[in-house]
Amino acid sequence: MTRPADQTEAVRGRLVRPNAAAYKEAAALLRAGGLVAVPTETVYGLGADATNDEAVAAIFEAKGRPRFNPLIVHVRDAEAAARFVVFDDRAKALAKKFWPGPLSLVLRRTADCPISLLCSAGLETLAVRVPDHPVGQALLRTAACPIAAPSANPAGAISPTRAEHVAESLGDKVDLILDGGPCPVGIESTVLDISGPTPVLLRPGGVPIEALIQVIGPIAAADAETPGASPGMLASHYAPRLPLRLDAVSVRADEALLAFGPEPLAGAAVTENLSRRGDLKEAAAKLFAALRRLDRPDLAGIAAMPIPETGLGAAINDRLRRAAAPRGVQDETSPGDDFLSQIKAVVGDKGLVTNPEAMAPHLSELRGRFHGQAKCIARPGSTAEVAAVVRLCAEAGAPIVPQGGNTGLVAGGIPFEDGQAVVLNLGRMNRIRAVDPANDTITVEAGCILHAVQQAAAAADRLFPVSLGAEGTCQIGGNISTNAGGIQVLRYGNMREQVLGLEVVLPDGRVWDGLRALRKDNTGYDLKQLFIGAEGTLGVITAAVLRLYPQPRAQATAFAAVRDLDAAVALLGRLRAAVGDVVTSFELFPRRGIDLALAYVPGTQDPLAGRHDWCVLMELTATGGSDDLGESLEAALAAAHEDGLVPDATVAASQAQADALWRLRESMVEAQKSAGGSIKHDVAVPVSAVPAFIARASAAVAALIPGIRPIPFGHLGDGNIHFNLSQPEGADRAAYLARWDEVNRVVHDIVAEFSGSISAEHGIGRMKVAENRHYKSAVEIELMQRVKAALDPQGIMNPGKVVPR
Repeated sequence: MTRPADQTEAVRGRLVRPNAAAYKEAAALLRAGGLVAVPTETVYGLGADATNDEAVAAIFEAKGRPRFNPLIVHVRDAEAAARFVVFDDRAKALAKKFWPGPLSLVLRRTADCPISLLCSAGLETLAVRVPDHPVGQALLRTAACPIAAPSANPAGAISPTRAEHVAESLGDKVDLILDGGPCPVGIESTVLDISGPTPVLLRPGGVPIEALIQVIGPIAAADAETPGASPGMLASHYAPRLPLRLDAVSVRADEALLAFGPEPLAGAAVTENLSRRGDLKEAAAKLFAALRRLDRPDLAGIAAMPIPETGLGAAINDRLRRAAAPRGVQDETSPGDDFLSQIKAVVGDKGLVTNPEAMAPHLSELRGRFHGQAKCIARPGSTAEVAAVVRLCAEAGAPIVPQGGNTGLVAGGIPFEDGQAVVLNLGRMNRIRAVDPANDTITVEAGCILHAVQQAAAAADRLFPVSLGAEGTCQIGGNISTNAGGIQVLRYGNMREQVLGLEVVLPDGRVWDGLRALRKDNTGYDLKQLFIGAEGTLGVITAAVLRLYPQPRAQATAFAAVRDLDAAVALLGRLRAAVGDVVTSFELFPRRGIDLALAYVPGTQDPLAGRHDWCVLMELTATGGSDDLGESLEAALAAAHEDGLVPDATVAASQAQADALWRLRESMVEAQKSAGGSIKHDVAVPVSAVPAFIARASAAVAALIPGIRPIPFGHLGDGNIHFNLSQPEGADRAAYLARWDEVNRVVHDIVAEFSGSISAEHGIGRMKVAENRHYKSAVEIELMQRVKAALDPQGIMNPGKVVPR
């Protein structure tokens, strides 16, 4: 390493407090090719002059990286970044919103970019960001050069969030360490690739993906085409020396516990709680320091309690999953595997994923409860390629697991652990084939992200009404295969009601072209309905013709307390009688759910002054001639108030107020993750039976487990209630969750008495196969098995899912 001649080995690795002299010395070291550790708001970076090839190479040497991979270059501001990368409107919008801050953007290098090509690792792109830390900014100003600054730790090890962490791990491999105190965010930056037409999330981090989607729309997940485009994408990374066990519901006496929430598991040798309040921002800031303290040689391992997957939780879980990954995984599949070679000949290099690091995101369920193995991930780019891959699998007898955005909650898109399956991911098939406003239809490929379909419809002044929490990442093929629901089912129906035609690759590789844009076709069996909700067990949906609707021109949103559950159902009936089919959503809130949201989710507010046991959120939308929509809603609520159904209510006076009401709805879900163990149910009963069901089921679980905390909430308008049950306060979380099946049976028995469904919108997947068999009649199960056998006689299409073997 090149460094100033007057520096000696004895003074390397020094910790100095930031001041004018320290910045001057650090800048001189950088200009001379030295390495300086500098704090950012995320983690400490190992900085070098990004224009100096030798200095950048010294970063890899100091970190002991096994191979060169991209580095993030820190710059002073967006104007400085634009000298090195090609800024488009998306980059400008993101920079305006999130810079300075924990967001790194991957963009194409400018033609005369002076940044070392080592920072790009042979790619035509470069990752840049503007740090939001006074020390980092001061060093950039003083050094007057862009700084390449990956995390200041050995490759694969826990990232440093304090200066002493750098000193402990790198010692005299770094020339100077600027001690700026603990890093406030504490987890690396979000890395977003916007070098191509579709934004790709390469690494979750300090800026949640939900915030990015609000600025630029749909974002795809990283795939085989971008396996090395960002730092922090190795399968094994951020790892302590001890083995790490995720989603722990119990802990051994020889283990350390990485806890989250007010009720840490009992029995650990030592515990570090990331946040007793369940605050994800606090948890992110403490994550790496806590892992370091728990990584003790006298212990057998580290058990980590579940972390919510929302917001910063996605980044925390990403780091934990990589920290828990097996060390030393192989990068290449056996070159003698003829089957994989045949698939590769069909889909090309970009369409076959065998690298374990790139396969990993496709093999784990969203909430981390199911982890599978596979021969490969095949990513065909056309229907013809899908058909060819399916034919190869049929000839080889290889199981096929169709997969969309992998946002499902019952592991329908996750292979089993035997490693025999081919995961068929449709993400590359993302074209909008046609929009026909006159016929109110849109034809799309299965890999289209739901939000992209919504946007394409809006561009034609039309509405595609399916709306889900995961709409920025879920794909249309998966939505159809699971018969997705969402918050507007009351007015528009499930996904099944939106599909006019399908294109499907059958289990033998033939293609059924049923892409008909007809509303009336009485020529025999409605074959498309076989594949909707079948979760890929009968064939692979590759394209669809979907209904569009007029774009709403008016909206009214209100939040109302109701006397009781019977009053809630009565209010829904009155509202529909008063305003017709413009009632789009009607959501149920229990008091306990509101209280949890207020306690655990910052920024939430109770819309009403008093406390009420039950509340409802309602939204009305209309397409025209509805300037009085808000007045009609207020009149209906006033009449209900006079009749004693509605003690109090508020009507949103602006879009911001309406958004706040919906945010409270979303926060109820998020908050439950911080209230201890939760046993969940996704059930449906007739709307008229909802009050009786909730009363019966609440009493039954209370008799089974005294102190249990029912939180029944959700889509009252269509009878779909998420009957979630939080553990009794002070209860042992592991012991409580161990009774999951017992509690399910009690609740589902009552659902069955009301002729209801044990899975209203999440599907069956691999999670609920046994339960489904228990509650469906023998005739229903036999019919399902006959259909499966008729279309898929080999049983290769998503075996073990939906239909009992």
